[in-house]
Amino acid sequence: MNLRTWSNRNKSLALVAALGFAAPCTISDLTEPGQHQLGSGVEMALDLALAGGVPRGPLTLEAYRLVVDTVGQTDVFQRAGADGYYSSTRLRYIMDTGVRIAGQDPRLPALAPVYAPEEFSTNFAHLWGPERYGDDVDVWDFYMQWRGLGWGLTYTYSIERLATIVNGSLDALEFFIEGEVTEPDQLIPLDGAPGGYPDNDYYWTNRAGCAAEPIPDPPPNPWYLGLAREGAYGSTADFCFGTPWFWYDGSVNVPDSSISMPNELRRGPVPQYNYAVVYKGEPPNLGPPIIRIQMGVDLDTNGNPIPNGFAPFPLTADREAAATLPHVGLEPIRVRFEIQDLEPLDGGARYELWLVNQEDGSSSPATADYFTIETIILTDELGQQNKVDVPSEDTVRTSTFNGLPDANIRHALIVSNRTLAGPTLGEFTHVTLARPGSSGALTDPVMWAQYLNRSGTPEDPSDDILVLDDDLKFGRLDPADPPASRTFRATGSGTGLVVCEASRSVHEGNDYLGEQCLENRSSLNLHFQRLRRPPPGYVYEVWLVGESAEPLSLGTITGPKPGFEDIDDADVVVHEAFMTGTEILQAAKVVPIDILDLSQYAAILVTLEPKAGVVTMGPTKTLSGPLPEVCSVWICDN
Repeated sequence: MNLRTWSNRNKSLALVAALGFAAPCTISDLTEPGQHQLGSGVEMALDLALAGGVPRGPLTLEAYRLVVDTVGQTDVFQRAGADGYYSSTRLRYIMDTGVRIAGQDPRLPALAPVYAPEEFSTNFAHLWGPERYGDDVDVWDFYMQWRGLGWGLTYTYSIERLATIVNGSLDALEFFIEGEVTEPDQLIPLDGAPGGYPDNDYYWTNRAGCAAEPIPDPPPNPWYLGLAREGAYGSTADFCFGTPWFWYDGSVNVPDSSISMPNELRRGPVPQYNYAVVYKGEPPNLGPPIIRIQMGVDLDTNGNPIPNGFAPFPLTADREAAATLPHVGLEPIRVRFEIQDLEPLDGGARYELWLVNQEDGSSSPATADYFTIETIILTDELGQQNKVDVPSEDTVRTSTFNGLPDANIRHALIVSNRTLAGPTLGEFTHVTLARPGSSGALTDPVMWAQYLNRSGTPEDPSDDILVLDDDLKFGRLDPADPPASRTFRATGSGTGLVVCEASRSVHEGNDYLGEQCLENRSSLNLHFQRLRRPPPGYVYEVWLVGESAEPLSLGTITGPKPGFEDIDDADVVVHEAFMTGTEILQAAKVVPIDILDLSQYAAILVTLEPKAGVVTMGPTKTLSGPLPEVCSVWICDN
């Protein structure tokens, strides 16, 4: 096509107009200076300054299970210890790490939410016996403090001997293995006198006063020690009572002489206590439990210790520590990823979701729970603007979905063993996104990310490594040769100029016959270097853009001169004369000019577009540069 430019500011016979002003062009040292120059004049620079919109997003491994043989194992995660929390150097039980609130212990009765869970903290949680004060003062002291329970509220404190009714699987073991609990177990009082609130309050007075506080006979279960209110320093429990404790030997706090039950596979004497519990409110209107501390091993309803039921109830950090044990393997069960700036495909074609095993090259279509997230701007009463993510109301279970042209909307997908029909996540290592009809996930996915590294031994899960977080890569995955995988990122640079030439003098013999427009020879000449090879199914496309004009496609880039070779296959074919396995070293775009007015356009953009993409410009901008107001040449109209 012929692109016509004009200006009434300069009527030279032949003019060269630059698209912008920059330093003289520097061509790659792979060529002689100027080798690919397609005209003369001051050059325009194309750079990455305004590039953006490359499809991207995070992948998070949200859940995994531990693979371990529990048959016949009584302490499979090596948690038993006769002294439990006991510190022989500080002569006390230090139970700070065993404190559990709602969301950390699912067992029944359910824990009530604390007032400010994000601010909740354990300042200290201690229990000590007579050896802490010396043999001459026989005192047991229950001393604990928390922040975040709720200002000015009253709480009741107790120690309890509880039995565990197992529903389904033991909760502690299920949480270790699966990371979640499906059927909560139930805790009920076991042994000891029936519950009841004491007439006296066991709150600390002084050593003599505490030593005079009697231990009820028989010891109650639960044993309600008294009340505490949250104040400026939190909620402090400081309760004490005297001895002789039934089995205390007067010299050392050995397990069988402790008020706390042993944390090993034996029942301990009645009525040693295995839980400390904090309740909302006070009698007679006692509310639900709000804090629970497991001090010793869980017991069944016959008082026998439950295998793998050791204190404290496990948290995520305990699972992570258990995963390092040599006999424990790992298996992912749920991943979530988000994608933004993923361009629609032509004709409403849908992207396909796959799972890939890097170890053996196998793959399988994947099904996910899919929804979208829109980022909106909200303005508060002070005029402050804040970005807010709004998930769509509907979640669809699908293995395909459409790209979106809106930059403020992103795709969210959750793949789990529950969404998959047949295969499991643990049988694969990567999640990939492919174009339709490519069968494709193995050699030419659009995007991919890793969630599992099987360390080259797929038959042995014990050395598997979980990839907890990864970025979705836009490019080519080669599972047979991971170093050969090609991740796309915007690289390279470009130069360009508009060459505008016109002849307008007419002579016959020696006579000047006046000015007429005889010939237009104008073109847009662009040269690129070190562009990253496009991902499979993509090409580089050049556009003219302006604030009021629709983007105008100038077509895809070509190889350099002199051949200007078609390189729309550069995603899969290496043109060895000017390409490497990862880069297009030299490329060009030469476009004859026939647009009357370039002033409606402000810039040149180079984008990455799918070969089967829609006709509108996509979001993946790689290079950009400004245009001048007009081309500085006068070209008349015949």
